[in-house]
This record gives sequence, C-alpha cells and structure tokens, in this order.
Amino acid sequence: MGSLSSLLFLLSVAFGLALTCARPFWGLICSVAYVYLAPPYKWWGVEYGSLRIALIISVVTALSFLIHRKQMIKPDKPIFLDKLFLLFLGSVIISTIFAVREVDFMNDFVIQNYFKFVVFYFLMTRIIQTKREYDWFVWANIVGCFYLARSAYLGAGHHTFGRLEGVGGIAFRYSEGLATYLCIVLPFMVDYFFVTTGRSHWRKIAITIFAPFIAWVFVETRTRAALLSLTIMALVAFMFFLRTRRGYKYILLGIVGLSGFVYLTDQAFWDRMRTMPAEADAFTSGKDAIDYPERETPISVYDYTRGDLWRAGFRMMQDHPITGVGPNNYQKLSVDYLPGLPKGRAAHNMFVLIGSENGFPGLMLIISIIVSSLALLHKIRKIPPEDSYEESIYRASVALELAFIGFLVNGLFTNTIYYEAFYWLCALIVVLYRLSWQVQMKKKYNISNQILQSSLEDTQVLIL
Repeated sequence: MGSLSSLLFLLSVAFGLALTCARPFWGLICSVAYVYLAPPYKWWGVEYGSLRIALIISVVTALSFLIHRKQMIKPDKPIFLDKLFLLFLGSVIISTIFAVREVDFMNDFVIQNYFKFVVFYFLMTRIIQTKREYDWFVWANIVGCFYLARSAYLGAGHHTFGRLEGVGGIAFRYSEGLATYLCIVLPFMVDYFFVTTGRSHWRKIAITIFAPFIAWVFVETRTRAALLSLTIMALVAFMFFLRTRRGYKYILLGIVGLSGFVYLTDQAFWDRMRTMPAEADAFTSGKDAIDYPERETPISVYDYTRGDLWRAGFRMMQDHPITGVGPNNYQKLSVDYLPGLPKGRAAHNMFVLIGSENGFPGLMLIISIIVSSLALLHKIRKIPPEDSYEESIYRASVALELAFIGFLVNGLFTNTIYYEAFYWLCALIVVLYRLSWQVQMKKKYNISNQILQSSLEDTQVLIL
C-alpha cells in the first residue's frame, strides 16, 4: 500500500508539473498542495527518498513563468510592498553575515525559507491575474485545511498534554501552527458560502461538510492564541457587517457557527483557556515566572512564561539593535538570557523573533509590510461596488483583511513569520488590489467589467 501511495503521489506531481509547463498558475496550486500534504512526514512519503519535490515544483513554476511572461499581462501598477520585501531579504543577509553564533544546518534552512517565501510572493503577484485564479488559490488552502482536519479526525497525529500535535504542513506541525491556518481559512469560507453566482450550490455543500471537521480540529488544538484570534476576527467582522445592507446574513451565520463551536468544546478546552490571564499577568508584572536561585527541583522549559521569553528577546534587541543575533539564533541564545533554562525555547512572538534575530531594521520592515498591506486593502474599498464583479472583489477584501488580522493576532504568540501563509496573504492582497485597480481603469475609460474579465481570461487561454 505504501509503494502504491508513493507511486500515485509521484504520478500526481508529474501531472501537475506538466500542467505547470503549459500554465504557471498550476505550479502555485501544486506548491500549496505539497505544503498541506507534507509527504516527508507521511509513512508513505519516505519511499521516494531524497527527491526535492518542493524545489522541483518551484523551479518549474519559475521557468514556466519566464517562458510565458510575454503572454501575460504585466502589472502596470507599481507596488511599494515589493520593495519592502526585497529590503527585508537584505536585512536577513546582513543579520546572517553578522550572526552571533556560527550558521549551521538549521540556520541555513531558515534563511532558505525566507528566500523561498519571498520568491513565491513575487511569483504569486505576477502569475495570479484574474479573480477566478485568486479564488482557485484560496480554495486550494480551504481544501488543504479540510484534508488536515479529516486526517486528524481519522486518527492522524497524537495528543500531548491534551493538545493535538503532529498534524499540519511542512512548517506547521505543532498545534499553534495548525490552528493559525484554520483561523485563516474561516473568513474565506464564510465569504464563499454567500456567493450566488456560478456553482454556488456546490460551494455551499462543500463548506457545510468542511466546517464541522475544521471546527472540531480547532477545538482539539486547544490553542489560546487561536481562540483570541477568532474572537478579535469575529468582533471586527461584526462591526463591519453592521454597516452593510445585508450584514444580517453574516451575523446569523456567525451565531450558528458560534453555537456549533461551543457545542464541540469540552471542559479540558475551557480549563486551558482560563490560563490565558496568567500568561498576560506574567508579562505585565515584569517578573520572571520562577525564582531560579532558590529553586530545589530542576527547571523545566515550561517554567518560563511567554512574558519571560519576550523580555529575553527585548534584551537581545538591546544588545544587537542593528543586525540582530542572526536567523534562528533566538532559540540557541535563549539559554543565555534565561538562567537555568535546560535547553533553548522559541520566542513565541513573530515581532520579538524578527526584532531579536534581524535587529530593529528587520522589525521595522515587517511592520511596514503589514501596514502597507492593510493600506492596500482599505484602498480597495474606497469605491462602492456597482456590479457583481466589483462586489466579489469588495467581499474578498473583507475576508482577506479578517484572515490577515487573524494571522497577526496568532503571530503575537507564535513564530508565524516562519509560515508560508504570511507571504501568501500579502501576495493575495497585492493581487486583489491590482484587480480593483483594473476596475478603476475600466471606469475611467468606460470599459465594462464583462469585457475586462473576458480579456484577462482570454490571455490565460492563449497560454494554454
């Protein structure tokens, strides 16, 4: 069975690469599928040895884009976000050169991921050119999360301290990462549930099937950051939909979803959620979680709270403000900044992580990327929609903003900067902004949306 599964996977990859050669967009879908399938962690995945499937998919996608770039519509609107990402890569290079500790395999892995994610961002913003392709990419992530949720329901993964672990993609095997991705797709699922054009009934059926599995796995992760993220997303959505003409539909669906979520929770879930105020108090009090000089029993890695980890990161920023300590070096140096810690711990905050490893320049660049992304989203909604196509872009911008907010809230408690989703979300924001900008040009030159969308899709047909 393992050999058959491996063979089917390799045949699927070969078919996906063939499609990618004809149309680079399919390379993006293949990359997303590989992230959620996570073959190296599957019992059947080890059978194809050391083949660099992810690298092969990325290279073929890039080559296909270079071959077909003349047939694709070039982005006429320059995006400042592109320059910020290039500058961020520059900060990674500088922090690597002046790293406090010698760069080893894990450092190389993190540095390569930064470059891979940024390159993928640029490919996405150039390859995805229509709203249909945007929707396909989002749906690939929704289906990926459902696949993980279904796998967990059927027994994949394991429970450690009552939390579901070992179910996730290449970069998010732990419960926090899985919960982050589940948070991201929820706003998109709500958006597509109310789509009334095309095969809307199939979308509704799919989302109705997906939602219970995803909600169940969300509960099983028992992640406090994800619950806080979901709460803030719900509050922002509620305030937004109160101002819309048909917002009551979304609010009613939210009430139904909340009722189902509460039904799936158990006492163990709420017991863990009650520890959230203690974590906050440990940070605001400014005191270490343990009194290590007088401690009689050995110190555990769990004796330090997130507040302790964040303050250690701030001290690293103070000691190395310009270049940081180097990529992936926070965990190595945490034992020096947290006395008595038996082994290194992660920063559990994407901003503390970037500030400590890349210095204040890297931190300022990430904050600038976030602010610029949110600014683009708000520009999309400056002009009220006039037809169904504009309405779909408008709704998509709301769902995308909620997903982005959910990701950032999770990032306050998790090292989410290492997740592909951050770069995907930024790229989707740029894509949606360019689609909105095309609509504005249409209004300026009096071109109908139907003609505009048809011309863009005809361009994709030429590539095939």
